[in-house]
Amino acid sequence: MISDPTVTVLICEAPSGYRTVRDGALLGVAAFSVGPSAVTSTDSGASNPVKGAVRILAVRTDFHGLVLGQRLLKKVEAKMEEEGCVGVAMCVVEKRESMCR
Repeated sequence: MISDPTVTVLICEAPSGYRTVRDGALLGVAAFSVGPSAVTSTDSGASNPVKGAVRILAVRTDFHGLVLGQRLLKKVEAKMEEEGCVGVAMCVVEKRESMCR
């Protein structure tokens, strides 16, 4: 997925001076695509508005509950909107009630 030019990957690192983990430690990651690569089999063709798909959204477990995932998702939404995306698909595991909201 990282080598796919249609997928954008955003990472969240610990900032310099954040002392609970080493500087630059990976805290979260998100990957998304917009346009034809995001179209699902139920979509009916190119005449539909531009659609997107969130492929990955993950946060280190020791950082759950700190709104990091929500902030990362907002960045993804803003980037997708910049690319003309008007609809998004995302599969969420049922156990992640906060994500389902």
